[in-house]
Amino acid sequence: MTDFDPNAMPSTPRHHIKYPGNNDLVKYAALQFAAMAMSIDDNIDRLPAEVTDLVNRQSKAATEAAAQAADAYSKIVSTSGFMPVVRTTLAELNKVTGVDGRTGIVTRPEDESFIYHWVNGAWWPSPITGLGTKNGAFQKWIASMLEDMMPASKWLTPTPYAFAAPWLNTLHATKIGCIAIASGQANVKATFAGLTNASGSEKLPEGLVPATAGTILFSGNNSQTFSLRLSMDGTMSMSGSGNTNYFFNYTGAWVCRS
Repeated sequence: MTDFDPNAMPSTPRHHIKYPGNNDLVKYAALQFAAMAMSIDDNIDRLPAEVTDLVNRQSKAATEAAAQAADAYSKIVSTSGFMPVVRTTLAELNKVTGVDGRTGIVTRPEDESFIYHWVNGAWWPSPITGLGTKNGAFQKWIASMLEDMMPASKWLTPTPYAFAAPWLNTLHATKIGCIAIASGQANVKATFAGLTNASGSEKLPEGLVPATAGTILFSGNNSQTFSLRLSMDGTMSMSGSGNTNYFFNYTGAWVCRS
């Protein structure tokens, strides 16, 4: 018989790992180490789950904080009147409120219209994008509209344009009759943040100058959004934030003065 009792050994408060105490005798060292090993073996299966749970809780807290910050920023910039809200689905967009005239962009799925406007307390599809974006429906809508306006024998040849814009590399647009359509992918050549109607020295080509005004909307693969406002004097002004080393899809359409 032995007077060694492993249950009398001290243990750590969190995971109950046993260890030799001040009054444990050296002659029982082998038994003490065996008891310590068994206590580790009894508790080790719980450790990965506890670590995973801790990581998940911290990740959830960080995600919720980021969402709250994004929503707060979105509410602040909404006072600009044309700063877009970007969500992946229409269901997500419907969770966000706006001010009349504010623009919302749905990035997927393809069978949903991708541009909406907040009017009278709800998001409504933009009249010129009601067909959605699948298979170039926006461009097809423009083509069908112009075809209805004139005989096929008088169809106007599309005219391509490339132009520089503030803080951006070259943008591209196509003009059909008096309608200009901008679409493509652009890069930011100089990082900017929190701009509101900030203009540069660049001007639109004469053929793209709007009859009243126009807007090109940008959505980046880093979740940033900004807008480029086109004025009837040919100047352009930027609102929003954009970083270099990311790409931004853009779209816009407006009526030209000539």
